[in-house]
Parts: sequence; C-alpha cells; structure tokens
Amino acid sequence: MQEIYEALVSRRSELTGYLATQEEVVQIGKRLSRPEYAIVLRIYRELPVCGMIVRFIVDANKLAGPPVDEAVYEYDPDCDHEFDWATPKQIIDEIEDSLAGPAAFAAGFVPLGMCTRGGDGYFLRLLSPRKAPVHLFQVYYDWYDADRGVLVMPDAVSLVCDRVDQLLRVAKFEKGLPRTIG
Repeated sequence: MQEIYEALVSRRSELTGYLATQEEVVQIGKRLSRPEYAIVLRIYRELPVCGMIVRFIVDANKLAGPPVDEAVYEYDPDCDHEFDWATPKQIIDEIEDSLAGPAAFAAGFVPLGMCTRGGDGYFLRLLSPRKAPVHLFQVYYDWYDADRGVLVMPDAVSLVCDRVDQLLRVAKFEKGLPRTIG
C-alpha cells in the first residue's frame, strides 16, 4: 500500500488538489482506524489531493494508461474513467450517510472519489495481503438493496484497475472544485 503513496509523491508537483486540514485528518482518522488505513491518512495529511480530478483509461487487462484527447476520441464508458478525489468530509459522508457507502465500507472498501460523469463511487480495497497490489473498484449504487442494507454482489462492484499505484503514475490530474467552508 506504500506504493500508492510513493506514486503520488513522485508526481507531487502535478497534484492539483488541496491539503486536508489537521481537523479533517483527525475526523477521518476516527472512521479509518484500522492499521491498513494508515496510508490513506498519510496521503491526506501530506499531499494536495482533495478535490482534484483524476482521468485515465484502462485496457481489457485492467491495466491503466493515460487518458486520450476527447476532442479526437469518442468517450467509451467501459475504458474511460474520471473521478473527483474525495475530501475527508466526503469520505465520512460516504461511509456513514450515503445509500450504498456503509455497505461497501463494511465489505472492506474505502471511498476514494466520485465519478464525474455518473456519480457512482470509486473505492480502494485495502484489506488484501500486504504484498498484493491495491485494486480500484467502482461501486454501482443501482445495485444496493435498501431493504436488506447490502450490495447485490457481484453486480454492485466492478474491478476498474488492478494496480492503483500504476494508475496514479499515468493518470492526468486536473483542477477540481475549490475548498468550500463548512
């Protein structure tokens, strides 16, 4: 999981978000208290990722590549991805108050961002063995069973990319919305 942090550090000058405040890091730390989540807290504490837009494509093997110029290429929802990197408040809202977020979090998924084109969440699965690469998943809120409070598997969760660290080394980072008060 350290490889995610290292990938972001290697591109620090390109990160277009903003740093979380100390209070935000404390608040998210109360929810992400397992040792596996320490890297998430470190990223928010040290790197300006809040609110930045992350664009990338994936191939049929679930490997990430840089995005293509949409002016000369038709958008393909199966391989083109774009998400807004969540702020600590958005992560807390997602795991406590959203429709499917609490069920996804209980299943071991940590929110990373929201799709800028459809609103479904992008999640990391950090509870895998330490040596395994961290995968990126998309959770489709259409597949949440509100009566039972669970995600309808396997349709609710889709593997987007096999290696988040590789994705972060090739993705395009764009300026997102500015920090809001409150």
